[in-house]
Amino acid sequence: MKKVLAAVLAAAMSLGVAATAFAAETITVTAPTGTSLGQYDFTIDQTLDSLSNKSEIKVDEDRRIYTYDDAEWKFLFYVSNKDVKVRADVGDGKIAVNTKRVSDTAYAVTVKAKWGVRDFKNDYDWTVELDVNDNKNKNNATILLKGKGGYSDTQIVNPGDRLTVSKSEHDSITGKDGAIFDFSEIIDEEARIRCNPYVDVYFKGNYGTDKENMRVVTDNIDEVEKYFDDTDVDYYDFVGTPKFATKVKVLIDGDPNAYLYEYNKSTGDLTKVDAEYTSDGWSFTTKTLGTYVLTEEEYDEGNVDKEDVDNTTKEPVSTPDEKTNPGTGANDMVGVAAALAVVSLVAAGAVAFKKASK
Repeated sequence: MKKVLAAVLAAAMSLGVAATAFAAETITVTAPTGTSLGQYDFTIDQTLDSLSNKSEIKVDEDRRIYTYDDAEWKFLFYVSNKDVKVRADVGDGKIAVNTKRVSDTAYAVTVKAKWGVRDFKNDYDWTVELDVNDNKNKNNATILLKGKGGYSDTQIVNPGDRLTVSKSEHDSITGKDGAIFDFSEIIDEEARIRCNPYVDVYFKGNYGTDKENMRVVTDNIDEVEKYFDDTDVDYYDFVGTPKFATKVKVLIDGDPNAYLYEYNKSTGDLTKVDAEYTSDGWSFTTKTLGTYVLTEEEYDEGNVDKEDVDNTTKEPVSTPDEKTNPGTGANDMVGVAAALAVVSLVAAGAVAFKKASK
């Protein structure tokens, strides 16, 4: 019988990976402790003929692929010869999968997390189907690659906590990092979450929600950039738009002479925030966290999608009975133009009369 998958384990062993091949149908890939996820080499010590149609490869339960971490689970899938083709399809979960042949006997397989900002669980299941076809020997098999993932790991908020939004360490379940926070506990002593080096949110009370995404991004927003023209603008966007039953206190570090606005990404409205400046920055309370814009200059509120804003002084628009003409600067020029038109018509009439009388 022909072997489809070669017995290659050297790279994984150098990373301290334990890959256990069972005589039956399941292979468990155990990720190393204390090192970042990288490339995993493992083997299935079975011939193609002995593989069932649904053999499984399972990622260690203590590992996750998280969107927030830009996490990828990578490994080399070894085949017996260049006639063996491997194709991967997503069977389940919000993931992307890619296969690339890197040699006659190996494919690089990459699984990337694609869960969204409102996907709060960290243990969503995902499945990749690897279709292995030996064209030369007319054999084929389907192998399932399985794991878990989510947008990020989850931190539980307890009274008095001082927590920080951070990427997960080695994609493991620690409960000490991540952007998703569990608010199921009543917070009777003020807790703080540092969402960004310049943004803190304070909690005290019952917030009526189990989990929220507290990640803040600072990417420029093109529509707002255009609205504010050349002014220096800082953006603080709560990408998950967290919503609470009780108001939270937001503190944004900024200059006392700055101006704070909230941008509604759904409607395009830009409104000034009723915030108070303290020694630590701009402070305000709200039940819904959105997108905040800090500027050096004050601007009128408006809609960045519907208005072509020019914040310079505009000339007044004249009415018909005004003496000033906005196009020429003088109303009497209209009379001159009319007189010239009349003269032209009279001259044209005279020429026509002479031609007719000849």
